[in-house]
Amino acid sequence: MLRFMIKLPFRIIAAPVWLVLAAVNIVLVFLVGLSAGFCYLIAGISVLTEVLSIGFGISTDWTMKSAIITTVVFVLLPHIGMGIVAVIEVVKCGLQEFIFG
Repeated sequence: MLRFMIKLPFRIIAAPVWLVLAAVNIVLVFLVGLSAGFCYLIAGISVLTEVLSIGFGISTDWTMKSAIITTVVFVLLPHIGMGIVAVIEVVKCGLQEFIFG
């Protein structure tokens, strides 16, 4: 009983934080999913442009490196965003376990 009474104020404080994290997580999942489509579209256009410029013989070393860097960055951005979402989900689950457990 004493242990419950000691944890009660912390549980009351953690409940609104958990609700905010849940709302932020839902919004972030939507935004990361939406931006992933655009990032993959930009990466695909970059690759297609570079392949065509190599085919027409107008590509230089610098433009090839720039296209590769652009493609890598735009492919990795959604994965970084999902990593951030996953960390927020883990924190949210830890708070949920503390509040309800």
